[in-house]
Amino acid sequence: MKNKNLIIGGIAFLLAGVGIYFIVKGGKPDSTDAGELTPTPTPNPPILPGYQKYSVETLVSNLNVRQAPSTSSSVVGSLAKGSIIFAKPSGTSGWYSYSEDGVKEKGFVSSLYIKAV
Repeated sequence: MKNKNLIIGGIAFLLAGVGIYFIVKGGKPDSTDAGELTPTPTPNPPILPGYQKYSVETLVSNLNVRQAPSTSSSVVGSLAKGSIIFAKPSGTSGWYSYSEDGVKEKGFVSSLYIKAV
């Protein structure tokens, strides 16, 4: 029992010391601390050729995102007025291929409701 109390007391003392160290240091290790790691940022994938930034410019409601470049095609999503998207001409007059990130195509939007930014 005595050994158990000594071990628990030692652990508490050690944790208190570490807590005081971080309070004094402002909770941040400085460059002299051993083992400091600097995270490497993950680069964004490159934007595919042809995609440019556009703003959604609807008058009243959201802009429908279609499965194919046609008003008779299924609606697969919608975009709020003022949204910034990536788009490029689809090859069908009046329609643009839409992408959230310029990397993966999500559907098609009417060119009447987007404006280059």
